[in-house]
Amino acid sequence: MQFFLGFLWVAAIVGGCGGGGSGGSAVVGPGGGVQPLPTEPAAVVISYAGNTQPAVIDRSNAAHFAGLAVELRSLTQLAEATWIPLPQQSGELSDTLTGPDGGIAVATGRVDANGVGYLLVDFQAFADSGITFNGSYIQRYRTFAPQATGLLYSNAGAGSIEFDDLVVSTGQGSTTFRGSVVFTGANRQRFDIDLQIIDDVTGEIVFYENCAIDFSTLDVSVDPQPGLSISGTINDALLGSVQMTSINPFRNLAIVADAGFVVAGGGGGFRLASAGPVLEFRSLSRAYGALVIDSDNDGMPEESLRISWGELAGLVESKNSVASGPIANAGDAVLVAAGTKVSLHGLY
Repeated sequence: MQFFLGFLWVAAIVGGCGGGGSGGSAVVGPGGGVQPLPTEPAAVVISYAGNTQPAVIDRSNAAHFAGLAVELRSLTQLAEATWIPLPQQSGELSDTLTGPDGGIAVATGRVDANGVGYLLVDFQAFADSGITFNGSYIQRYRTFAPQATGLLYSNAGAGSIEFDDLVVSTGQGSTTFRGSVVFTGANRQRFDIDLQIIDDVTGEIVFYENCAIDFSTLDVSVDPQPGLSISGTINDALLGSVQMTSINPFRNLAIVADAGFVVAGGGGGFRLASAGPVLEFRSLSRAYGALVIDSDNDGMPEESLRISWGELAGLVESKNSVASGPIANAGDAVLVAAGTKVSLHGLY
């Protein structure tokens, strides 16, 4: 989709289909007729009617909630992948493209001489390679002060991407996206996410509310890598909500193309708090993470489960295991008499 939209924009601006100028009051439509210049669309508003009560975290749903939190990174990478670079010249756009397999996409927008503007694409059963798009995609161009040194954390430009009930359908299912991802700060050092995702087949609804990914640089003196800290509220329409706070930045948290899911290097994690129980997810390596459950929120975890990144994404069959560790109420002992009640926790 990135290629098609980028081609559409560049062809319209450079080829003069959008009028070629800046600051005009009308644009030339695909049929040659003059049309009123569209105004920038209003911000997308999310109406969430699901459960917002604190969720009760336990072993049965710990991986689910941790997986939703990690999925936040793949959603921002999806937004980054659809980002269309700022046109090299200011101009206005109004054009229509026919889908290879049917439907149309109507594009309108403009960018001024300061690099501020927008692009709106309205998909109407636009079909290509087995995927059908309906709804709208809005990209807003903004300007921020450049950063002379340091890592460039994002391929997206300064601004935001919004989904206005964008429905993506395949032969296997259909998903509706509504909300925004905002890229802010020099070199886009922070993403702000307010996004509702609906599985149109199962009816599952997840609302990422006031979530953020903050970037930093790890191992500055050796091999600089991006560190990612994630926070915010995750609402599951059935199970309720959890509050997410960062423990330490993840090391290069990102989708692995060959695997199709998010992984990170060792170190980093977050805490999910709700109605009493507390869950921590910690990255152990690029193969495994740990789910640490404190059921009574007394600071002493009751369970520690090792889980692979593939299991966390729901793409690999779950084989959660309790790793070897000390027996909580037996000092340093690792063996006790049969029948003695103990609690195991920790990954060492």
